[in-house]
Amino acid sequence: MSRATPTVFALISRLRNRRRRPERIPAPSPDLAALRDLDEVAGWARLASALSPPTLSAADYAPETDVVRDLMAELLDVVASRSAEHAPNGSWEPRRPDALSLVTEAADLLDDLSRVITRTRRGLRAVDERARTRFYDRAVRIPSPRLP
Repeated sequence: MSRATPTVFALISRLRNRRRRPERIPAPSPDLAALRDLDEVAGWARLASALSPPTLSAADYAPETDVVRDLMAELLDVVASRSAEHAPNGSWEPRRPDALSLVTEAADLLDDLSRVITRTRRGLRAVDERARTRFYDRAVRIPSPRLP
């Protein structure tokens, strides 16, 4: 038997003893209904506001209202001009009656409208992202390890 053998057996027995220890059971979470019954109305409002996570509000979107209005105005202007150009009487009238130009004109019109809709969606996503950034800056406070 080598000198390392007792050390290995000691390590294995320590590992077995660790496995036999009972696991820690997490403490049960408080029953909110019971807390509501025990607390007064004002106290429950404080507890509920502390438990409910903050949400996006109109204040997060307020600086972007002009941008949203401009995006939607541009979209509606393009749609109105294209409909006045291609459907002056309320129904689409192609410029030339042959089949090839009909399909080409329809594809060009659809491309123009799709481009404007995509630009509007992209702008609205950017507005939403900036509002979420303002929300996270307002809602999440990370304490500095350097400050007491």
